Amino acid sequence: MTRSSWLWLGIPCIGLVMASSEVVASTTLWRTVQLPSHPINVISNGKSLWVCGVKEMIAESTDSGESWQPKHLNPTGAVLLTLGFASGELGYAAGTGGALLLTTDGGTTWKAVPGGTESIYNAAFADEKRGLIETATAVKFTSDGGKTWNDIPLLKSDKDLAEFKFVLSMAALDGDQMAFMLKEGPAQYYSQRIIETHNGGSTWKVVDIPSVTLTAFFSRNHEYWAFGTEVIEKEKPGGGHGVPLVMHSSDGEVWKHNPRPDAEIAACTPAGCLLGDGAGVDPFGSKPSYWTFPAEKLISTKWASEPGVVCTVSGSLRCAPTTAVEGLPSKTDSGSIPPVLMLRALGAPRPPSLLCISCPYEMIVVSDTLSGPQEIKLDLLIGTDGIVYEVKVLKAPNAEIGERFSTAAHEWVFEPPTIEGTSAQAHTQVRLRVQAIKSR
Repeated sequence: MTRSSWLWLGIPCIGLVMASSEVVASTTLWRTVQLPSHPINVISNGKSLWVCGVKEMIAESTDSGESWQPKHLNPTGAVLLTLGFASGELGYAAGTGGALLLTTDGGTTWKAVPGGTESIYNAAFADEKRGLIETATAVKFTSDGGKTWNDIPLLKSDKDLAEFKFVLSMAALDGDQMAFMLKEGPAQYYSQRIIETHNGGSTWKVVDIPSVTLTAFFSRNHEYWAFGTEVIEKEKPGGGHGVPLVMHSSDGEVWKHNPRPDAEIAACTPAGCLLGDGAGVDPFGSKPSYWTFPAEKLISTKWASEPGVVCTVSGSLRCAPTTAVEGLPSKTDSGSIPPVLMLRALGAPRPPSLLCISCPYEMIVVSDTLSGPQEIKLDLLIGTDGIVYEVKVLKAPNAEIGERFSTAAHEWVFEPPTIEGTSAQAHTQVRLRVQAIKSR
Protein backbone atom coordinates (compact mmCIF):
# COMPACT_ATOMS: atom_id res chain seq x y z
CA MET A 1 0.00 0.00 0.00
CA THR A 2 1.31 3.45 -0.90
CA ARG A 3 0.01 6.75 0.39
CA SER A 4 1.21 10.32 -0.04
CA SER A 5 0.99 13.06 2.54
CA TRP A 6 2.16 16.54 3.40
CA LEU A 7 3.54 16.62 6.93
CA TRP A 8 2.47 19.85 8.59
CA LEU A 9 3.77 18.70 11.95
CA GLY A 10 6.84 20.43 13.12
CA ILE A 11 4.65 21.18 15.01
CA PRO A 12 2.52 16.50 18.47
CA CYS A 13 -0.16 -8.19 28.34
CA ILE A 14 2.32 -10.64 27.95
CA GLY A 15 5.37 -11.90 29.79
CA LEU A 16 8.28 -9.44 29.70
CA VAL A 17 11.78 -10.57 28.80
CA MET A 18 13.57 -7.41 29.98
CA ALA A 19 14.10 -6.72 33.66
CA SER A 20 15.30 -3.18 33.11
CA SER A 21 16.60 -0.84 30.47
CA GLU A 22 20.06 0.59 30.03
CA VAL A 23 21.03 4.25 30.00
CA VAL A 24 23.62 4.82 27.28
CA ALA A 25 26.54 7.08 28.12
CA SER A 26 26.66 10.36 26.24
CA THR A 27 29.21 13.05 25.59
CA THR A 28 26.57 15.56 26.73
CA LEU A 29 24.69 15.88 30.00
CA TRP A 30 21.59 14.47 28.32
CA ARG A 31 21.38 10.67 28.40
CA THR A 32 19.48 8.70 25.75
CA VAL A 33 17.48 5.90 27.37
CA GLN A 34 17.20 2.54 25.62
CA LEU A 35 13.71 1.09 26.12
CA PRO A 36 12.00 -2.10 24.92
CA SER A 37 9.97 -0.03 22.45
CA HIS A 38 9.65 3.45 20.96
CA PRO A 39 8.53 6.11 23.52
CA ILE A 40 5.67 8.53 22.87
CA ASN A 41 5.02 10.25 26.19
CA VAL A 42 6.58 10.70 29.63
CA ILE A 43 5.01 11.77 32.95
CA SER A 44 5.67 11.91 36.67
CA ASN A 45 3.16 10.68 39.24
CA GLY A 46 4.95 12.39 42.12
CA LYS A 47 6.82 9.27 43.17
CA SER A 48 8.43 8.04 39.95
CA LEU A 49 8.76 8.68 36.23
CA TRP A 50 6.66 6.80 33.66
CA VAL A 51 6.90 6.42 29.89
CA CYS A 52 4.49 4.90 27.36
CA GLY A 53 4.70 4.18 23.66
CA VAL A 54 4.68 1.68 20.80
CA LYS A 55 3.72 -1.97 21.42
CA GLU A 56 1.69 -0.83 24.44
CA MET A 57 4.91 -0.18 26.31
CA ILE A 58 4.65 1.16 29.84
CA ALA A 59 7.85 1.51 31.88
CA GLU A 60 8.73 3.09 35.23
CA SER A 61 11.84 4.66 36.74
CA THR A 62 12.14 4.94 40.52
CA ASP A 63 15.73 6.23 40.52
CA SER A 64 15.46 9.57 38.73
CA GLY A 65 15.66 8.13 35.24
CA GLU A 66 18.81 6.06 35.77
CA SER A 67 17.05 2.75 35.08
CA TRP A 68 13.64 1.84 33.69
CA GLN A 69 11.55 -1.25 34.47
CA PRO A 70 8.99 -2.40 31.87
CA LYS A 71 5.56 -2.93 33.43
CA HIS A 72 3.56 -3.78 30.31
CA LEU A 73 4.46 -4.72 26.75
CA ASN A 74 2.50 -6.28 23.89
CA PRO A 75 4.45 -6.90 20.65
CA THR A 76 1.25 -6.76 18.58
CA GLY A 77 -0.38 -4.05 20.67
CA ALA A 78 -1.34 -0.44 20.12
CA VAL A 79 0.63 2.78 20.31
CA LEU A 80 -0.06 4.30 23.72
CA LEU A 81 -0.39 8.06 23.33
CA THR A 82 -1.32 9.20 26.82
CA LEU A 83 -0.61 8.09 30.38
CA GLY A 84 -1.69 9.44 33.75
CA PHE A 85 -2.37 8.72 37.42
CA ALA A 86 -5.42 9.80 39.41
CA SER A 87 -3.80 8.63 42.65
CA GLY A 88 -0.85 6.61 43.81
CA GLU A 89 -2.69 3.42 42.92
CA LEU A 90 -5.04 4.31 40.04
CA GLY A 91 -3.47 4.94 36.64
CA TYR A 92 -4.61 4.87 33.03
CA ALA A 93 -3.10 4.70 29.55
CA ALA A 94 -4.75 4.93 26.12
CA GLY A 95 -3.89 4.97 22.45
CA THR A 96 -4.56 3.74 18.94
CA GLY A 97 -7.32 1.31 18.04
CA GLY A 98 -9.27 2.09 21.21
CA ALA A 99 -6.58 0.70 23.50
CA LEU A 100 -7.37 1.59 27.12
CA LEU A 101 -5.49 0.20 30.13
CA LEU A 102 -6.03 0.71 33.86
CA THR A 103 -3.93 -0.10 36.90
CA THR A 104 -5.20 -0.24 40.47
CA ASP A 105 -1.93 -1.27 42.10
CA GLY A 106 0.29 1.70 41.29
CA GLY A 107 1.36 0.41 37.88
CA THR A 108 2.55 -3.06 38.82
CA THR A 109 -0.11 -4.65 36.61
CA TRP A 110 -2.27 -3.21 33.83
CA LYS A 111 -5.54 -4.59 32.50
CA ALA A 112 -7.40 -3.74 29.31
CA VAL A 113 -10.87 -2.20 29.59
CA PRO A 114 -13.30 -1.53 26.71
CA GLY A 115 -12.46 1.68 24.90
CA GLY A 116 -14.07 1.14 21.51
CA THR A 117 -12.23 0.90 18.20
CA GLU A 118 -11.29 4.54 17.56
CA SER A 119 -7.91 5.85 18.62
CA ILE A 120 -7.97 7.58 22.00
CA TYR A 121 -5.93 10.80 22.07
CA ASN A 122 -6.72 11.95 25.62
CA ALA A 123 -8.00 10.26 28.76
CA ALA A 124 -8.63 11.07 32.42
CA PHE A 125 -10.01 8.72 35.05
CA ALA A 126 -11.09 9.52 38.60
CA ASP A 127 -11.37 5.88 39.67
CA GLU A 128 -11.69 2.41 38.17
CA LYS A 129 -15.22 3.08 36.92
CA ARG A 130 -15.48 6.74 35.95
CA GLY A 131 -13.51 8.64 33.36
CA LEU A 132 -13.30 10.63 30.12
CA ILE A 133 -11.76 9.89 26.73
CA GLU A 134 -11.28 11.84 23.49
CA THR A 135 -11.54 9.94 20.22
CA ALA A 136 -11.41 11.19 16.63
CA THR A 137 -15.15 11.86 16.64
CA ALA A 138 -16.22 12.69 20.19
CA VAL A 139 -15.53 13.24 23.86
CA LYS A 140 -17.17 10.45 25.86
CA PHE A 141 -17.50 9.46 29.51
CA THR A 142 -18.11 6.21 31.35
CA SER A 143 -19.40 5.36 34.81
CA ASP A 144 -19.02 1.58 34.53
CA GLY A 145 -15.38 1.06 33.65
CA GLY A 146 -15.83 1.32 29.88
CA LYS A 147 -18.71 -1.12 29.45
CA THR A 148 -20.74 1.79 28.09
CA TRP A 149 -19.56 5.14 26.75
CA ASN A 150 -21.80 8.19 26.66
CA ASP A 151 -21.60 11.20 24.36
CA ILE A 152 -21.87 14.73 25.73
CA PRO A 153 -25.04 16.28 24.24
CA LEU A 154 -23.86 19.81 25.02
CA LEU A 155 -21.21 19.56 22.32
CA LYS A 156 -23.96 19.23 19.71
CA SER A 157 -26.68 21.38 21.24
CA ASP A 158 -24.65 24.48 22.17
CA LYS A 159 -24.17 26.43 18.93
CA ASP A 160 -21.50 28.61 20.55
CA LEU A 161 -19.27 25.53 20.76
CA ALA A 162 -19.44 24.84 17.04
CA GLU A 163 -16.07 26.53 16.46
CA PHE A 164 -14.35 24.81 19.40
CA LYS A 165 -13.35 21.43 17.97
CA PHE A 166 -9.87 20.78 19.36
CA VAL A 167 -9.40 19.07 22.73
CA LEU A 168 -6.32 20.36 24.53
CA SER A 169 -6.60 18.22 27.67
CA MET A 170 -8.99 16.71 30.21
CA ALA A 171 -9.10 16.13 33.94
CA ALA A 172 -11.12 14.23 36.56
CA LEU A 173 -11.19 15.29 40.22
CA ASP A 174 -13.57 12.56 41.36
CA GLY A 175 -16.46 10.56 39.99
CA ASP A 176 -18.73 13.60 39.98
CA GLN A 177 -16.34 16.35 38.83
CA MET A 178 -14.76 15.97 35.38
CA ALA A 179 -13.80 18.58 32.79
CA PHE A 180 -12.00 19.11 29.49
CA MET A 181 -10.73 22.13 27.57
CA LEU A 182 -11.68 22.88 23.97
CA LYS A 183 -9.69 25.15 21.70
CA GLU A 184 -10.85 27.11 18.66
CA GLY A 185 -7.78 26.03 16.67
CA PRO A 186 -5.14 23.28 16.69
CA ALA A 187 -2.67 25.00 19.04
CA GLN A 188 -2.68 25.95 22.70
CA TYR A 189 -2.74 29.71 22.08
CA TYR A 190 -6.26 29.77 20.55
CA SER A 191 -9.35 30.84 22.50
CA GLN A 192 -10.77 28.20 24.81
CA ARG A 193 -13.84 26.92 26.62
CA ILE A 194 -13.87 24.59 29.62
CA ILE A 195 -16.66 21.98 29.65
CA GLU A 196 -17.39 20.52 33.07
CA THR A 197 -19.78 18.35 35.03
CA HIS A 198 -20.53 18.28 38.77
CA ASN A 199 -22.77 15.24 38.73
CA GLY A 200 -20.88 12.48 37.01
CA GLY A 201 -21.96 13.48 33.50
CA SER A 202 -25.70 13.88 34.01
CA THR A 203 -25.37 17.53 32.99
CA TRP A 204 -22.54 19.59 31.53
CA LYS A 205 -21.89 23.34 31.40
CA VAL A 206 -19.55 25.77 29.67
CA VAL A 207 -17.07 27.84 31.65
CA ASP A 208 -15.56 30.86 29.91
CA ILE A 209 -12.95 32.71 31.98
CA PRO A 210 -12.62 36.27 30.62
CA SER A 211 -9.34 38.02 29.78
CA VAL A 212 -7.24 34.85 29.77
CA THR A 213 -5.63 32.54 27.23
CA LEU A 214 -5.10 29.14 28.81
CA THR A 215 -2.30 26.97 27.48
CA ALA A 216 -2.54 24.07 29.94
CA PHE A 217 -5.27 22.45 32.04
CA PHE A 218 -5.07 19.36 34.27
CA SER A 219 -5.81 18.00 37.75
CA ARG A 220 -3.29 17.93 40.58
CA ASN A 221 -3.88 17.05 44.22
CA HIS A 222 -7.66 16.97 43.70
CA GLU A 223 -7.83 20.45 42.16
CA TYR A 224 -8.03 21.79 38.62
CA TRP A 225 -5.00 23.82 37.57
CA ALA A 226 -4.88 26.20 34.60
CA PHE A 227 -1.94 28.12 33.10
CA GLY A 228 -1.42 30.73 30.42
CA THR A 229 -1.57 34.49 30.20
CA GLU A 230 -3.95 37.07 31.62
CA VAL A 231 -4.61 40.63 30.45
CA ILE A 232 -4.48 43.00 33.41
CA GLU A 233 -4.89 46.75 33.88
CA LYS A 234 -7.21 46.98 30.88
CA GLU A 235 -8.55 50.26 32.13
CA LYS A 236 -5.19 51.97 31.66
CA PRO A 237 -4.19 53.78 28.45
CA GLY A 238 -3.12 51.29 25.82
CA GLY A 239 -5.51 48.59 26.95
CA GLY A 240 -3.46 46.72 29.53
CA HIS A 241 -0.83 44.02 29.13
CA GLY A 242 -0.43 40.27 29.44
CA VAL A 243 1.19 38.52 32.41
CA PRO A 244 1.79 34.85 33.23
CA LEU A 245 -1.22 33.15 34.80
CA VAL A 246 -1.38 30.32 37.34
CA MET A 247 -4.83 29.42 38.72
CA HIS A 248 -6.38 26.56 40.65
CA SER A 249 -9.93 25.59 41.56
CA SER A 250 -11.67 22.90 43.57
CA ASP A 251 -14.81 23.04 41.39
CA GLY A 252 -13.86 24.61 38.03
CA GLU A 253 -15.96 27.69 38.67
CA VAL A 254 -14.30 29.64 41.48
CA TRP A 255 -10.64 30.15 40.62
CA LYS A 256 -7.81 31.35 42.84
CA HIS A 257 -4.62 32.93 41.54
CA ASN A 258 -1.29 31.49 42.60
CA PRO A 259 1.79 33.75 42.67
CA ARG A 260 2.90 34.07 39.08
CA PRO A 261 6.43 33.40 37.85
CA ASP A 262 8.51 36.38 36.75
CA ALA A 263 8.74 35.13 33.16
CA GLU A 264 6.57 33.66 30.41
CA ILE A 265 5.71 30.01 31.03
CA ALA A 266 5.24 27.16 28.53
CA ALA A 267 4.47 23.43 28.34
CA CYS A 268 3.01 23.20 31.85
CA THR A 269 2.43 19.73 33.35
CA PRO A 270 1.77 18.45 36.90
CA ALA A 271 5.58 18.57 37.28
CA GLY A 272 5.74 22.34 36.64
CA CYS A 273 6.30 24.68 33.70
CA LEU A 274 9.18 25.42 31.36
CA LEU A 275 10.57 28.94 31.00
CA GLY A 276 12.47 28.00 27.86
CA ASP A 277 15.18 25.59 26.82
CA GLY A 278 17.29 25.38 29.95
CA ALA A 279 15.01 26.48 32.79
CA GLY A 280 11.82 25.52 34.56
CA VAL A 281 9.62 26.58 37.46
CA ASP A 282 7.55 24.90 40.15
CA PRO A 283 4.51 27.21 40.32
CA PHE A 284 2.42 25.23 42.81
CA GLY A 285 3.74 26.51 46.14
CA SER A 286 3.35 29.77 48.02
CA LYS A 287 5.96 31.26 45.69
CA PRO A 288 7.59 30.04 42.47
CA SER A 289 10.80 28.04 42.75
CA TYR A 290 13.16 27.73 39.78
CA TRP A 291 15.51 25.11 38.35
CA THR A 292 17.81 24.78 35.37
CA PHE A 293 18.94 22.00 33.04
CA PRO A 294 21.33 21.68 30.05
CA ALA A 295 20.08 23.81 27.15
CA GLU A 296 20.87 21.57 24.20
CA LYS A 297 17.69 22.04 22.15
CA LEU A 298 16.37 18.61 23.17
CA ILE A 299 13.48 19.52 25.47
CA SER A 300 9.99 19.14 23.99
CA THR A 301 6.44 19.72 25.20
CA LYS A 302 6.42 16.05 26.31
CA TRP A 303 8.49 16.24 29.46
CA ALA A 304 8.44 15.32 33.13
CA SER A 305 10.68 15.86 36.12
CA GLU A 306 11.49 14.57 39.56
CA PRO A 307 13.91 16.23 42.01
CA GLY A 308 17.28 16.38 40.30
CA VAL A 309 16.25 15.17 36.82
CA VAL A 310 14.19 16.13 33.77
CA CYS A 311 13.21 13.71 31.00
CA THR A 312 11.72 14.47 27.60
CA VAL A 313 10.41 12.57 24.59
CA SER A 314 11.26 13.82 21.11
CA GLY A 315 11.82 10.74 19.02
CA SER A 316 13.81 9.17 21.87
CA LEU A 317 13.56 9.40 25.65
CA ARG A 318 16.35 11.54 27.06
CA CYS A 319 17.10 12.60 30.63
CA ALA A 320 19.37 15.25 32.14
CA PRO A 321 20.22 16.59 35.61
CA THR A 322 18.50 19.65 37.02
CA THR A 323 19.81 22.22 39.48
CA ALA A 324 17.68 24.27 41.86
CA VAL A 325 18.48 27.98 41.71
CA GLU A 326 17.57 31.04 43.74
CA GLY A 327 15.43 33.49 41.82
CA LEU A 328 14.66 33.71 38.13
CA PRO A 329 17.34 32.02 35.97
CA SER A 330 19.22 34.13 33.46
CA LYS A 331 17.67 34.11 30.03
CA THR A 332 19.47 31.94 27.50
CA ASP A 333 19.66 32.26 23.72
CA SER A 334 18.95 28.56 23.17
CA GLY A 335 15.39 29.01 21.96
CA SER A 336 11.82 28.89 23.18
CA ILE A 337 9.53 25.88 23.63
CA PRO A 338 7.24 25.10 20.68
CA PRO A 339 3.49 25.27 21.31
CA VAL A 340 1.40 22.24 22.19
CA LEU A 341 -0.49 21.10 19.06
CA MET A 342 -3.51 18.81 18.69
CA LEU A 343 -3.52 15.98 16.15
CA ARG A 344 -7.01 16.57 14.73
CA ALA A 345 -10.36 18.26 15.30
CA LEU A 346 -13.34 16.40 16.74
CA GLY A 347 -15.33 14.86 13.90
CA ALA A 348 -12.87 15.91 11.21
CA PRO A 349 -12.76 13.62 8.14
CA ARG A 350 -10.01 11.07 8.35
CA PRO A 351 -7.04 12.28 6.27
CA PRO A 352 -6.34 10.21 3.15
CA SER A 353 -2.70 9.91 4.19
CA LEU A 354 -1.27 8.18 7.22
CA LEU A 355 -1.67 10.15 10.43
CA CYS A 356 1.64 11.08 12.05
CA ILE A 357 1.59 10.76 15.83
CA SER A 358 5.13 11.97 16.53
CA CYS A 359 7.23 13.47 13.73
CA PRO A 360 9.70 16.00 15.14
CA TYR A 361 12.13 17.57 12.68
CA GLU A 362 14.25 20.69 12.22
CA MET A 363 12.25 23.51 10.66
CA ILE A 364 15.37 25.70 10.47
CA VAL A 365 18.66 24.18 9.30
CA VAL A 366 22.08 25.79 9.39
CA SER A 367 24.19 25.24 6.28
CA ASP A 368 27.56 26.35 4.95
CA THR A 369 26.20 26.83 1.43
CA LEU A 370 22.39 27.17 1.51
CA SER A 371 19.92 29.87 2.45
CA GLY A 372 16.19 30.33 1.97
CA PRO A 373 13.31 27.82 1.69
CA GLN A 374 14.26 24.22 0.95
CA GLU A 375 12.25 21.07 0.29
CA ILE A 376 12.97 17.53 1.42
CA LYS A 377 10.99 14.60 0.05
CA LEU A 378 11.11 11.19 1.72
CA ASP A 379 9.65 7.78 0.99
CA LEU A 380 8.87 5.86 4.18
CA LEU A 381 8.00 2.25 4.91
CA ILE A 382 5.67 2.18 7.93
CA GLY A 383 5.36 -1.10 9.85
CA THR A 384 2.20 -2.51 11.36
CA ASP A 385 3.25 -0.98 14.68
CA GLY A 386 3.50 2.54 13.22
CA ILE A 387 7.31 2.67 13.32
CA VAL A 388 9.33 3.86 10.32
CA TYR A 389 11.46 0.92 9.15
CA GLU A 390 12.92 2.26 5.89
CA VAL A 391 13.63 5.78 4.62
CA LYS A 392 14.57 6.74 1.07
CA VAL A 393 15.58 10.33 0.37
CA LEU A 394 13.86 11.28 -2.89
CA LYS A 395 14.82 14.95 -2.79
CA ALA A 396 17.12 17.08 -0.64
CA PRO A 397 19.21 20.22 -1.24
CA ASN A 398 22.38 18.23 -0.51
CA ALA A 399 23.43 14.81 0.77
CA GLU A 400 24.26 16.01 4.28
CA ILE A 401 20.81 17.49 4.88
CA GLY A 402 19.19 14.45 3.30
CA GLU A 403 21.02 12.20 5.74
CA ARG A 404 20.00 14.36 8.70
CA PHE A 405 16.34 14.14 7.78
CA SER A 406 16.61 10.42 7.07
CA THR A 407 17.97 9.94 10.57
CA ALA A 408 15.15 12.04 12.04
CA ALA A 409 12.47 10.12 10.12
CA HIS A 410 13.67 6.81 11.56
CA GLU A 411 12.40 8.08 14.94
CA TRP A 412 8.93 9.04 13.70
CA VAL A 413 5.78 7.16 14.68
CA PHE A 414 2.54 6.97 12.67
CA GLU A 415 -0.89 5.65 13.52
CA PRO A 416 -0.54 1.95 12.62
CA PRO A 417 -1.71 1.46 8.99
CA THR A 418 -4.54 -0.88 8.06
CA ILE A 419 -6.18 -2.17 4.89
CA GLU A 420 -9.91 -2.76 5.32
CA GLY A 421 -9.42 -3.08 9.06
CA THR A 422 -6.44 -5.44 8.87
CA SER A 423 -2.96 -4.38 9.97
CA ALA A 424 -0.58 -3.92 7.05
CA GLN A 425 2.70 -2.25 6.17
CA ALA A 426 2.45 0.90 4.08
CA HIS A 427 4.65 3.21 2.03
CA THR A 428 4.04 6.93 2.32
CA GLN A 429 5.79 9.93 0.82
CA VAL A 430 6.20 13.13 2.78
CA ARG A 431 7.41 16.57 1.76
CA LEU A 432 8.94 18.88 4.32
CA ARG A 433 9.51 22.58 3.83
CA VAL A 434 12.36 24.02 5.90
CA GLN A 435 14.28 27.27 6.07
CA ALA A 436 18.05 27.14 5.51
CA ILE A 437 20.31 29.73 7.12
CA LYS A 438 23.95 30.17 6.15
CA SER A 439 26.41 29.67 8.98
CA ARG A 440 28.71 32.56 9.76
